[in-house]
Amino acid sequence: MRLKNIKKQNEILVVRVDERTKKLQSANEELRQKNNLIQGQNEELKQKNYFIQEQKEEIQAQAEELEEYTKEIHLINERLEDTVTERTAGLKKSNEELDNFVYRVSHDIRAPLSSILGLIEIIKMEVLPTKLDGYINMVNQSIHKLDTFVKNILDYSRNSRLQVNPVQINFSQLLDEIVDELKFMENAENIELIREFNIEENFYNDALRLQVIFRNLISNAIKYQNPYEDHSYVKVKLSVNSQELNLEVEDNGIGIRMDDRQKIFDMFFRSDNRTAGSGLGLYIVKETIEKLCGEISLDSHVQKGTTFIIKLPNLIDSNILKIEI
Repeated sequence: MRLKNIKKQNEILVVRVDERTKKLQSANEELRQKNNLIQGQNEELKQKNYFIQEQKEEIQAQAEELEEYTKEIHLINERLEDTVTERTAGLKKSNEELDNFVYRVSHDIRAPLSSILGLIEIIKMEVLPTKLDGYINMVNQSIHKLDTFVKNILDYSRNSRLQVNPVQINFSQLLDEIVDELKFMENAENIELIREFNIEENFYNDALRLQVIFRNLISNAIKYQNPYEDHSYVKVKLSVNSQELNLEVEDNGIGIRMDDRQKIFDMFFRSDNRTAGSGLGLYIVKETIEKLCGEISLDSHVQKGTTFIIKLPNLIDSNILKIEI
């Protein structure tokens, strides 16, 4: 009987163990599934974190790029403001010069014309033939003055609107033509032209503009001779290499006062220690030299003379021969 009970209890225990084992297996399976789910969620979170990190890096790169663009735009704006300011100042200067130019042109053209008309009326009334030569000479001087002024206006206009056209320069021929052109100036026969050339390479530049430069400087030397000098001269000293022309135009004339040297290249400037002129010559010389990308300076002493020092590029390379306005 006792064995029977034990056997029965064992059977009950086996059943309970089986039930517990099944429950544990079921719980383990549930835990395994939850673990797999958690691992899946962890992997998904890991991928999301990686995606977020990529987006963060991309946003950072875009922010840095935007900052660079902002700096660049700021720099462009600053340059644009500088350009606008510079061009506004240039336009203001041009307008002021144009107003002054129109006024002075009308005055300087009418002045010699009025002189000519007045002299013609005197000639009509003159009965003494001996005085006619003097009047005709005065008319001739007024006409030459007007002609010179008109040439200056044409030189100024051409320099402003025409592009540079470089050709090979023959300096001897150039100076011969200018001397021939200026030989009728008053006192032109009293001054000696001295030439000192040191030419290592052929020189290429704009022939018309070089004529303007030489004509104005040599005519100034003729016009402003020192009456106390026994021997007046103008010396053209030039040196040419493959890079540039170094030019000095020296005279022993009346010189330029210290106070006038800073203004001597201004439009219509006339020094009160000089004979009458248009006041355009040296202004046109400076504008022409700047058009050719050159430089000009001067050294002068009153009653001793003046030296103009000029540098001009040798435009020997055909790729840089055209300089736009």
